[in-house]
Amino acid sequence: MMVLMLVFTLMSVGLFYATRIQEVQDELAIVFGPSAFTERESSRRSHLTFLLFTYASPLMLALVLATANNFLNRSRR
Repeated sequence: MMVLMLVFTLMSVGLFYATRIQEVQDELAIVFGPSAFTERESSRRSHLTFLLFTYASPLMLALVLATANNFLNRSRR
């Protein structure tokens, strides 16, 4: 159950960073109207943050799972 919650949390953070990219905001403005997303940020910085998160999230998930597994194995001894 906790792994599922962790996966959904990482997906939510990824979607949050994706909505801060200018191109994604433009597409969402087409669907929901132009007033839905008015906050602007540097497109390059948002895009790099999203890519960094996308590439690093599997590594973070593996690190959390390995740590939890290691903790459980040590507590069983």
